[in-house]
Amino acid sequence: MNEAHIKNKLKEGLIQFSEHSLHKMDTCDVTLTELIDAMLDGEVIEDYPEDQRGHSCLLLCKDKVGFLHVVLGSKEDDLFIITVYRPGPPKFVDERTRRGKK
Repeated sequence: MNEAHIKNKLKEGLIQFSEHSLHKMDTCDVTLTELIDAMLDGEVIEDYPEDQRGHSCLLLCKDKVGFLHVVLGSKEDDLFIITVYRPGPPKFVDERTRRGKK
């Protein structure tokens, strides 16, 4: 999964959200419009082609507050947003680096 594929799906409106992701968006204080805008400029920083749920990735985005991580995959022909969160301790050293990775 790459940025061009993600951008095309977003522009076509081919996107679905898990209930969990909608709850996490509320927790992160990010609206649907803000999330989609941030995702349009996002960068795939981890790719999971062998994920048991199907090919997925971790997208690094930036909104008005700071950095966001969006975990997304595919569902039918759509992008499927699995979760949204703000990266930080204890799992992340910074927005790009998982603790324990170099």
